[in-house]
Amino acid sequence: MSQFIGGCMCGAIRYKLQTEPRLAFLCQCRQCQRITGTGHSAEVVASEKDTAISGELKFYELTADSGNTVTSGFCPLAAIRF
Repeated sequence: MSQFIGGCMCGAIRYKLQTEPRLAFLCQCRQCQRITGTGHSAEVVASEKDTAISGELKFYELTADSGNTVTSGFCPLAAIRF
């Protein structure tokens, strides 16, 4: 079984996936381009029960081009999005 461990630049937020992500992709929507300042955002989808996050995330909501509401979390100290 693979584990994926990481976090933000300052170390205030840490995450661990106990299993392989269900899906990994590069999103090229306008929202992801704005958030990252690049042409895409690298994303993974994982089961909540297999994901552990430590530290206190801040959240914000955006309305995607599709009209759906997207909630994103980020480290308030390092300003890194999760």
